[in-house]
Amino acid sequence: MTNETAVYAAHEHLLSLAQYAAASLRDIAGWHVLYAPFSNIVCFRREHAAGADANAVSQAIVECINASREYSIGHTFISDDLYVRLCFMNPRTSYRDIDHLLKAINGMACLAESALVGAESRCSKAS
Repeated sequence: MTNETAVYAAHEHLLSLAQYAAASLRDIAGWHVLYAPFSNIVCFRREHAAGADANAVSQAIVECINASREYSIGHTFISDDLYVRLCFMNPRTSYRDIDHLLKAINGMACLAESALVGAESRCSKAS
């Protein structure tokens, strides 16, 4: 494999991971994916956040996932809406890694919603 071919294969793998993550999020109730990925980046947020402020839920997800030091995720603002941003850079990342990350993100969203509204979130019924 030439260097050029290897770089292309790595790019295609990272794009595939982003598309997989976006599709997986769409399959989980309550998530809004900003757009279908055309690069290695996926932006998403909770829809309606079960009565909690969606920006606060997104912020809590980013802070808590990063505090775990297992993953590093970011955020971005689109208009006044805060979106969680995943940027896949490591070609060794697997689909299993994505599943694990999304499970952690979904769990954190449920905890954040519960804490922010002071009540049980809709996630407890789906988990």
